[in-house]
Amino acid sequence: MPHLCDELWHRIHCALGLQTDHDSLLVASYPSETDWHPLRDEAIETNTLFALDVVGKIRSTKQSYGLKREHKVKASVLNSPIGTNWAEFADSISTLGACEFLAANNKQHEEELVRKFSEVNAVRIPLDLRSDSQASGELIIDVWSVLRPQEINKRLDSIKLDLERVEGKIKSRKFETVSSQRREKTLFKYQSLSKELEQ
Repeated sequence: MPHLCDELWHRIHCALGLQTDHDSLLVASYPSETDWHPLRDEAIETNTLFALDVVGKIRSTKQSYGLKREHKVKASVLNSPIGTNWAEFADSISTLGACEFLAANNKQHEEELVRKFSEVNAVRIPLDLRSDSQASGELIIDVWSVLRPQEINKRLDSIKLDLERVEGKIKSRKFETVSSQRREKTLFKYQSLSKELEQ
């Protein structure tokens, strides 16, 4: 592995047009940020982090519903104001999340997906896709179409317990002292759990 890193180190210098008669990486000091900064694409990094966040939320939702990898749920990200091209990540999210990820190509396609997911009472999860950590998108996952009756009953019991816990948080005196962002997330969770229980 050290020799592979050293080879890459030399090739990067050649690619950047820098001198090539420098020390081997094995004896040179650790590269500073300015050495690799020209090769960095922050837009790709940010969008990849968003995609990995979506994958993590899909996996945790499937796990909370007791679904295995072979249960292929349908999922999509809607109302996302950021410049992420979700179609670009559809294959990766589908593979890593073990799901069928539906990416909206345009506003009309997004409206069709909203209609489709509203018909099946899909699970809605807010996404923090902006640097200011405000909810700026929504992950929608259709888990009900792949659940068996005993799994549904188990999930309903779990929702009731979660709802009681969130209600307890809202009714406590400390709830008024928490940050507005945390309060909004708790209220959103309460609303989504209530809606899910009604469905």
